[in-house]
Amino acid sequence: MKKVVIILISLLFSGVVSAQENCFENCMKNFENSELDFPARNDSILQRLIGCKLPDFETKSINGKFFSLKKLTGKVIVLNFSFAACEPCVAEVPALNKLVDEYKGKDVVFISFSKDITEVAKGFIKKTGFKYNVITNYPNTTVTFCIIGGWPMNMVIDKKGILRFVQCGSNTDERAKTEVYDKMKPVIDKYLEDNK
Repeated sequence: MKKVVIILISLLFSGVVSAQENCFENCMKNFENSELDFPARNDSILQRLIGCKLPDFETKSINGKFFSLKKLTGKVIVLNFSFAACEPCVAEVPALNKLVDEYKGKDVVFISFSKDITEVAKGFIKKTGFKYNVITNYPNTTVTFCIIGGWPMNMVIDKKGILRFVQCGSNTDERAKTEVYDKMKPVIDKYLEDNK
């Protein structure tokens, strides 16, 4: 009986690990098959990604800096998905920049995947003073990172590449200047201190 219980626990655990490894891959399938209405459907699917391994990526920023999930192991990764014509994306830049300033010199990397072409993204950076490392022309960003709830989208990934926070959408009023900072800072602090 003891052996059976151990085998069942092992199978259950291996299924959880397997599911965590490919849950981003299943995101669009879950989106298409969901019976929930918007926005409950999107929120439910995005929250199920918490605890999942981020899909591997290899890319260069518009400044030529190389990034990959593998090379960022041991660092907290803060991802942003935005574009220049998105009013909420522009409105939250001060909050995002405040995070960059606060964690300067610490093991936190800030990357933004823009759906703009490089020249438009450069104009966005110049106009807003955006301080993230900006990536353009990344293939299938929406599908790879499960951007189903709208833009902007923000994520915090722990030192092992596991998603710990996700939020899509933002405000365009005064709340935008602090909201994403207030929500992400405690998560970044928690996983920055986690040395396991």
